[in-house]
Amino acid sequence: GIGVVVAILYNLFIIFYQLNIADDVATTDTTLQEEVQDTLREEIETNINLLSYFPQMWKMAAEMREVNKNESTIQLLLPLLIILIGAIVILIPSLLLGFLIKSLIFFVSHKDYRLSHENTKLITEQGLITRKTTTVDIPKIQILKIHLNLRSRLFRRIDVKVQQSDEDDTIQGALGNATHQVDIPCVRSQFCDELAKTVFPSESKFPSLDPRSKEIQRFSATYFFVGLLGVGPLIVTCLWGFFWFLMGARGATSWVLATVPMGILVWWQYWRRTGYAFYENFVLLRKGFLGHELRVIPISKLQEVHISQSIIQKFRNRCSLRLFAHSTSYANALKIPFINRAFAERMRDYLLYRIESSKTRWC
Repeated sequence: GIGVVVAILYNLFIIFYQLNIADDVATTDTTLQEEVQDTLREEIETNINLLSYFPQMWKMAAEMREVNKNESTIQLLLPLLIILIGAIVILIPSLLLGFLIKSLIFFVSHKDYRLSHENTKLITEQGLITRKTTTVDIPKIQILKIHLNLRSRLFRRIDVKVQQSDEDDTIQGALGNATHQVDIPCVRSQFCDELAKTVFPSESKFPSLDPRSKEIQRFSATYFFVGLLGVGPLIVTCLWGFFWFLMGARGATSWVLATVPMGILVWWQYWRRTGYAFYENFVLLRKGFLGHELRVIPISKLQEVHISQSIIQKFRNRCSLRLFAHSTSYANALKIPFINRAFAERMRDYLLYRIESSKTRWC
């Protein structure tokens, strides 16, 4: 969007600039005046028509491909090496600066943080400049989220979020101003267990709330390979076409062969962090990339359960089990992909039975 706006503004500037030049041209030579006007008209038409840039880009790309034919493979991969080194050089100071800025914001927003439990309410008070109070009704809590990131692992602390509604996906939630969720930063795992007993007082047995627990099993390996072999070739083809446009077939092949292993490593890292577990009264879902995010959903708070099956899943007798609570929507449903169809149907029937027979209010 910004590129389109810049292109339009640039064209308007060129047109205005050239029209001013034409107005300033004072000549009595009719032939020269007509030539200037023809040139001006041609340039204006060229600048107004944005599609005219594509032939120019194609011509420039063809020239670049001719130049790259004479370069060695090492020379073609040199920009990639420079990008990686530059990213590392820029990333480390950026992370340090971002950590300092975030620490300052955290200090201002969480100064004199207090968490209290009064009857059926969970109350937090925090803030240095502006004192903020957030109150959540315990019977309305839908999901307990546990975050274990690099910072948390370094200090052996976890971040906990008690969520009543879905405001964490809004702008206010991103800014930390959501009114239907309570954030509890930097606590020990033992405190998380105690908090779970407070948030879900009617439950007698709790699952392991450690995001690294071995009781949480990963999503099916089929999910990993389908994502790798199903979407991977399309991404590789698009990358190869883009690099070919700039540096030719040999350069595109070299860049793709250098970047594909990194993409596979990223996808594998994400997949190995995913997982799920079913307990008597809870469903646990885990995801993450460098860290972990564990979502604890009481079965009594679920409102909808359904099964979907794609064409690819039919060949392996797999399906996706989707769970919905009051705090979730179709955009961020609690999804367990590529599980056995018979097992998913048994779990669906069990969850629906528990939902219908439960006397706990949804919200």
